[in-house]
Amino acid sequence: MVACQLNGTRAETERDASVVRSLGCHHWEGCAQVEYWVMGMRVDDHLSGGTADDRTSWEHLLYWRLTGQHHCAVKGYFGNTQRIEDKAGLPRNVYLFLGRCEPHYGEHAVAFECLDKGEFLVSPFDTGGIISGHTHTVQPATDEQRAELVRKWSFIPKAYRKELADWGRLAYDSSAEYTGGEPPRFHLVDEIDLRTAVDDHDSYAWDWEIRLEARPANCAHLVPQILIMTRAQRDAYATWLGAADILSVKKYAKHMRDVERIRIDPGGNLQSDFINTMLQCEQLW
Repeated sequence: MVACQLNGTRAETERDASVVRSLGCHHWEGCAQVEYWVMGMRVDDHLSGGTADDRTSWEHLLYWRLTGQHHCAVKGYFGNTQRIEDKAGLPRNVYLFLGRCEPHYGEHAVAFECLDKGEFLVSPFDTGGIISGHTHTVQPATDEQRAELVRKWSFIPKAYRKELADWGRLAYDSSAEYTGGEPPRFHLVDEIDLRTAVDDHDSYAWDWEIRLEARPANCAHLVPQILIMTRAQRDAYATWLGAADILSVKKYAKHMRDVERIRIDPGGNLQSDFINTMLQCEQLW
């Protein structure tokens, strides 16, 4: 067990750590373990159809994520992601990190309860990094070889937890090291150049990723459990949602109550660091 070390009073730290223990727990193979699927965001993230007039705000993207409408976000969502999917022959997907928040997308974070079944695959790396060539392989690889690497290392729902646990127990002293972004002793995928990834501080290379096919029936099952967001961001989101006139007054009030129920203010911490420190207090495998 790793002690939670967060900025704030002792009481606040204990309260924040207890949130993880009280939400989204899954039990399997006789052991109590907690698994969250995490989405981060940069506040300047937006959806762009190509011109400034087509852009959608981070508030709208967050609204879709909180209400299970991820399939709406992928329509015209981050053109680079679509180009990578097309290059690899992948369908439109929703992407989440397993058990941690990638700091590059850490200005606020949403943790979802993991799914036990559904149309998703899990890989022991960021697929975008593999397909784009950002993550190095030991030997030079063609686009087709990189796409084949993704296909080869895509686990179905009933298989990935054993693969993760078997690797994690050998690659780390505890799952807290993985959640904290520490490099593993070895990579599950021999073809990945782990030494270069470590030198480049490229944790994408060993982050486990969920790819959930972006269909309404799939996306609706993603239930947000924890939202790491400052009060200022919360106020900006509430102002945007009210002005957007998406919800009735009654539904708007309920939605904001739901937001407050799961929202935790990170205080002086970066949101990704805050949620990763919280999740370090739990056992992933």
